[in-house]
Amino acid sequence: VVAVRTDEDRRREFAMKHNALTVLAAWAIDICIGMRGTTHLYLHHSQYDGKTGFGSITEKGKARAFQLCESGREIAAKYDQYIDSLAEYGLPRSSHAMPCYFLEEADQKLQPVPVTPSSMKTFLSSLFRFDANWARRLVKTTALEQGLPAIYTDNYCGHAFRGEERY
Repeated sequence: VVAVRTDEDRRREFAMKHNALTVLAAWAIDICIGMRGTTHLYLHHSQYDGKTGFGSITEKGKARAFQLCESGREIAAKYDQYIDSLAEYGLPRSSHAMPCYFLEEADQKLQPVPVTPSSMKTFLSSLFRFDANWARRLVKTTALEQGLPAIYTDNYCGHAFRGEERY
């Protein structure tokens, strides 16, 4: 619990909580698509089917199919609803060009900052003590320790040479 006494404190606390939610939503999507979030850190709901979670992304010039798990779709739906609710306070709705954003305080206002690999690293380091690709490393290390053959972890992490990387 934080004592919020001024508008500046309120903006700072809101931005910090918003940014933490944004990181968690981006990770939920990123884990579902094989931690390949170099350009697709978060997906607009028009980029996948809401019922099945199927969609495709283009990465390194190649189209790649994915399926968001049910919990990933639930997290995304709640986050999208939250982002859209901020429109009544003058912040942008989720769009294909900017499906999510961080907030920073500038000139006594909250300004949206698009989520990119560099902004993720900047905002992440101020919120959590993890590298931006912590989950990718964790999945690979844990899977190898549990005896999963490296061919599967390499495919999941995008180290495949042909076919669908996740499979």
